[in-house]
Amino acid sequence: MAPGSAQSTTGSWVRIVILIVASLELMSALTYLPLLLTSWAQLPKAGFIGLYLLLRVLIFPALAAAAFVLAYRHQRLRLAALLATVQPAVFVFGLIVFYIALAIHGV
Repeated sequence: MAPGSAQSTTGSWVRIVILIVASLELMSALTYLPLLLTSWAQLPKAGFIGLYLLLRVLIFPALAAAAFVLAYRHQRLRLAALLATVQPAVFVFGLIVFYIALAIHGV
């Protein structure tokens, strides 16, 4: 494809969006940084809260960093887009589950 074609323009916009989303996810992960500096004995051991903290502190920042690096290098943009959208997808899934539970059990 030529540099001025629609395909390269679309790819550059996708790349910029991936970089922005991954940067926002990495910045939101900074709020959990003090949690890493506390005693590990204070952290929840198992269950939903432990899994959620594991995702928020370790997994999501690693996925966002990988998406950022792939988009910065302009390599495998589909994989980078998938990695960048995992955290928002989990958030939206959690909202859907919450509203379904609220509809079933009431206020």
